[in-house]
Amino acid sequence: MPDGTLDRRVRVGYGLGSVATGTFGTVPGLMLLPYLTDTLGDRAVSYVEQHASEPFFLYLAFNAAHTPMEAPEKYLARFPNIADPQRRTYAAMVSAMDDAIGRTLAAVRDQKLEEKTLVIFLNDNGGPTMPTTTVNGSSNGPLRGSKRQTWEGGHSRRVRDVVEGTPRHGTSG
Repeated sequence: MPDGTLDRRVRVGYGLGSVATGTFGTVPGLMLLPYLTDTLGDRAVSYVEQHASEPFFLYLAFNAAHTPMEAPEKYLARFPNIADPQRRTYAAMVSAMDDAIGRTLAAVRDQKLEEKTLVIFLNDNGGPTMPTTTVNGSSNGPLRGSKRQTWEGGHSRRVRDVVEGTPRHGTSG
C-alpha cells in the first residue's frame, strides 16, 4: 500500500505485525491474501455447486474466531458502537463466519439439496476469558467459566445439538 502498511487481510500469525494496533510493516515480496473466513466460505459454496449431483461430505472448519484477532474493515464497520477494539474485532470475525455459513447454506438451498442434507454445527469449547489464556474479546456470559475449564462456559455442550435437516429413516441420498 502507498502508506507503507499492509492490508488487514495479511495473516499476522507469523509475527508480521501488531494485533493490538492492526498496523503491519512492509514485507518485501509478501503477497496479499484474501481473508481466510471469506475464502473458506467461497470454497464451500463452490464445492456444493460442483458436487450437487452426487453424494458428498463437506467438513467446513473455520479458524474464526481464534487468534490472530483480525477482520476486514467491511465486517468491523458493522459494529461501530462496540468501543472495545478487541471485542469489536471478535464480533466482526464471528459476523464474517456467519456470512460464510449463510452463503454455504444458501448454496445447499439453491441446489435444492435441503431435503437430502444434514447440517451439524459444532463448537469445540467456550471462549478464552480467564487471565491465563489468550483473551480474545469473547464472552461466555451468562455461563460460568472459560476455555480449559469444566464449567458450562468452558465447553461446547450448549451448541452441539443444533442440527438442520432431518433425513427420514429408510431414505437415501
